[in-house]
Amino acid sequence: MRRQVCVSLTVLGVAVLAHAQAAMPVVTAPAQSLTTAGSAAGAQPNAPVVVAPAQESTTASSAALPSATPMSFEEAVRQSLLRNTSAVVAEGEVRRAEAIARETRAGWLPTLVGNATYTQLDHNRVFSGKTLSAAEQLSANLILSVPLVAPQSWAASSRASDQITLVRLSRADVQRQVALAVARAYLLVV
Repeated sequence: MRRQVCVSLTVLGVAVLAHAQAAMPVVTAPAQSLTTAGSAAGAQPNAPVVVAPAQESTTASSAALPSATPMSFEEAVRQSLLRNTSAVVAEGEVRRAEAIARETRAGWLPTLVGNATYTQLDHNRVFSGKTLSAAEQLSANLILSVPLVAPQSWAASSRASDQITLVRLSRADVQRQVALAVARAYLLVV
């Protein structure tokens, strides 16, 4: 007799597959009894192996599994960080904090404002032989404002920079937690 155990474990959006083969019978059981029967199989070396109901024979068990390619631990961690919602939210929080920092720095940067006006009348406005308003007029102005002392903006910018550091540390903590969960799942399967 031949035994084939196919374990499919999805952890944080990454499917990890492990295959083992030995000379033991295959028994089909409900999925909820998989964990209790699996622990009993670990206690008795000649105990039958329990697989999910969709896997009825040795050839059907490999066909019933979704196609997944074997992956390294680093690849599993990388995909988990890309797909895990906590990691994605943490990455978004970093981008948000950086955008707020750019916004607060804008308060103490120079500001240039321009304005132009073109006026076209039907004819020149003349009074006592002198032209008061021409038929076509153009006026423009530029205003450059440079804050020399802006302590409120500097303080807000400093707080925003501190917030970026805090959010980056939070992101690193989330990444460590995801990597730890993937490592546990990877070692469980291997």
